[in-house]
Amino acid sequence: MPEIVGYVDRLTAHPGETVAVHVSTDASEYEADLVRLIHGDVNPEGPGAKLQEVPCELERSWPGRVQETARGSFATIESSRVLDALRSFTLAMWVFPTRIASDEVQG
Repeated sequence: MPEIVGYVDRLTAHPGETVAVHVSTDASEYEADLVRLIHGDVNPEGPGAKLQEVPCELERSWPGRVQETARGSFATIESSRVLDALRSFTLAMWVFPTRIASDEVQG
């Protein structure tokens, strides 16, 4: 079974606004539909997931491609004599993500 991972560039949008959808898959193509999630109950004793189809331009086959994604927050630190000599160390950070209204992506 092909692997498919996708996300949108934001979680909310108003009618008429554009939302970018990013998809990575090892399949040569995939089908896309837009649905409104009424509820996602997957309990076998529950009512089951309820979706409402939303007609849109998205509904068609799309060419698939793999797009490598580094999931989660991380840092890569090259080896050094100072670090190699340590028996342990602690790293602490306070992160305050912000985005100034501009075309540049900023964290």
